[in-house]
Amino acid sequence: MKDRITSWLAFERYAWLIVTRLTAFILFIMLVRFYLISPGRVNGPSMEPSYKDENLFFVNKISYAFIKPRRGDVVQLVDPGSQVLIIKRIIGLPGEKVIMKRGKMFISVNGQEQKLDESSYLSPTVYTKLSWQTGPLEFELKEGEYFVLGDNRPNSIDSRYWG
Repeated sequence: MKDRITSWLAFERYAWLIVTRLTAFILFIMLVRFYLISPGRVNGPSMEPSYKDENLFFVNKISYAFIKPRRGDVVQLVDPGSQVLIIKRIIGLPGEKVIMKRGKMFISVNGQEQKLDESSYLSPTVYTKLSWQTGPLEFELKEGEYFVLGDNRPNSIDSRYWG
């Protein structure tokens, strides 16, 4: 009878050890998933050729707690129309004026206008404009506002449409 009791106690200890370790592991995975990194999937062709439709990626959720978003960063955000998670590239930063003219992007800070160098992710044959656009368009960004565009400009719904 005593062997049965000690065997049962050993089993209980072993089961308790497994349950506590498994619980700690699941909590750790949940913390990482919800607060540090999470998986994402590209929805649509708006970021081609950099990211193709249905590509998988990881979203770093903590880096912007320590550094500010920079021009050229690819970010995940909620599409204001469909409420779906999408990815776009940051073009304009808070306090800047973003200008679209002659199919190219310009940034104006304190009255100093400069052409944006997008050669690292955009083909020189890609023109950035709206179908109804006849002249330059300007977007003034307030504090906390960013201007984002897809890399596949003809097939991207982005800040040009949302404001």
